[in-house]
Amino acid sequence: MGTKAKIFLGLAVGFTVLCVVLLIALGVVIVHPYEYTRDFEQVKCTGITVQEHGYLECSCSTKTATCWSVFPCKEITVQYLPLGGPERQSILFKDYDALYDDRPCSLVPCDPSPKTNEVSVEWFAKRHTGSSSFDCYVNPTATHEVILELPDALAVTMAMVWPSIGFVIGLVTICLIMNRSKVLHITD
Repeated sequence: MGTKAKIFLGLAVGFTVLCVVLLIALGVVIVHPYEYTRDFEQVKCTGITVQEHGYLECSCSTKTATCWSVFPCKEITVQYLPLGGPERQSILFKDYDALYDDRPCSLVPCDPSPKTNEVSVEWFAKRHTGSSSFDCYVNPTATHEVILELPDALAVTMAMVWPSIGFVIGLVTICLIMNRSKVLHITD
């Protein structure tokens, strides 16, 4: 195998390994929340109370470094009517990440600016309490799990398709390089 072939083979192997790492990482970060929430049922929620839990710290990141910030923690209780069941109350969480954050906060923003976080939480609490109802999603097997946003199915698909295509291209490239080096070696 010549020097060029070894370089291309090394690049192809590196690219293929990178695609496998991306598939695993994106599977955990993007696909798992989608899989967990895909059976959630859409219902109408009405925010009835807001309980404040003070300010909490969070780890944020900027383009240059990791930072610490704070945000006001507000727990929004909603009332909803699940399909075929009695009216219930539960805490509303913005999304899957907030649901499993281990803090009783409906929204967990973590901008480096505490003021931006405060504005986000205040807007979220104001928007989701009062007399108007809004769409939310309930886990039919654990009705205390209520979220406002489901993961985007298109984003999940794209997150898995592109690394998969890259993986296939990497494997085909490795096979072509190996096959070509065998052909050249046999004819020498």
